[in-house]
Amino acid sequence: MNKFARYKEFDKVKLKQDRPKVQEPAFTQLKEPRAVRVTDPGVVMLVYDVPDPGYEVEFFNEEGETLDVITLQEDEIELRE
Repeated sequence: MNKFARYKEFDKVKLKQDRPKVQEPAFTQLKEPRAVRVTDPGVVMLVYDVPDPGYEVEFFNEEGETLDVITLQEDEIELRE
C-alpha cells in the first residue's frame, strides 16, 4: 500500500458527486444499471500506488447488491460517517 494514500483497503467511503448511469457497468448484480449516487455506500477494495494514489471502490444499493466497481482518484471520494 502507498504510504501516502489517504484511504486503505476496506475503508467505508462515498462519492463526492453522483456518477452518471453507464450502459454496462464493470460488475453488477442488477438487471438495470443506474447511476452511482453520493448516498450509495462504497468500500475501498484495492489501493493503487502508481502514478498517484487511486482506489478501486465497490458501491452497493439499499439491498446490499453491487452497483458497480469504479476506479477513482483520492479527490473523488470521502470517508462515510
